[in-house]
Amino acid sequence: MKKILIGIVGILLVVIVIGVVAIYNLGTLIEKAVNHYGPQYTKTDVAIGDVDVALRAGKAELQNFLLGNPEGYTAETAMKVRSIRVDLNEKTLTDDPLVIEEIRVVDPIINYEVKGKTDNFRTILNNVRQAAGKEKAAEKKPEPGVEQKPPKKVVIKDFYLTGGEVTMAMAGLQGKDVRATIPDIHLENIGGSGGIVPAEALAIILDQIYKQIQSGKVRNALNRELEKHGVKLDTLREDLQKGAGEAVRKGLQDFLGE
Repeated sequence: MKKILIGIVGILLVVIVIGVVAIYNLGTLIEKAVNHYGPQYTKTDVAIGDVDVALRAGKAELQNFLLGNPEGYTAETAMKVRSIRVDLNEKTLTDDPLVIEEIRVVDPIINYEVKGKTDNFRTILNNVRQAAGKEKAAEKKPEPGVEQKPPKKVVIKDFYLTGGEVTMAMAGLQGKDVRATIPDIHLENIGGSGGIVPAEALAIILDQIYKQIQSGKVRNALNRELEKHGVKLDTLREDLQKGAGEAVRKGLQDFLGE
């Protein structure tokens, strides 16, 4: 009986040690994943201020997340996020797919910038879609001589974005603060039951964010903000014409629904 009790205590100690190791390694794993895959997917700089791991295994918070702007855009960042909360199913850390119970993006600020016939957020989204295509192709047919395995699939049960704002960052506004609230977003069961490659999951999320940026509600709100600052669209277009030309004016016109 004594040997049985000792065995049970030993098993419990092993479980506790494994749990503690998982908790303290989780922040490092998340930070490495963001630093590695972020720039690879978006073709921009990506930075995290800190990763705070909760006492309960599987929960972490990414603080002060920064998504850089693509090359050629003037704003320093495309998006700043005060907090990204991640709740992983720790039992699936070594499984494929990895199950993420919840991702909650809190108070993101998106700097929207038109350039030519496109904009910074659409450029990032296109970069991520290209990365997703490469990951899916590598999953089906790995490149000869490449030992690196494709990233494991993921399932995201719930994704939330709350408290978001979009600001207009472009020439002609002369430093005026023009911003609008982004409607909250809730996506469910990204990846289904079998999971999808991480870049594809990110593309789905960014696509929904971009749709909100382009929505009539946000465009109308930005129009009202422009009027509060006494900015006339005709004058703004004239200023843009002196700079980047017709393509930029057309991009702004499309965005504002003119």
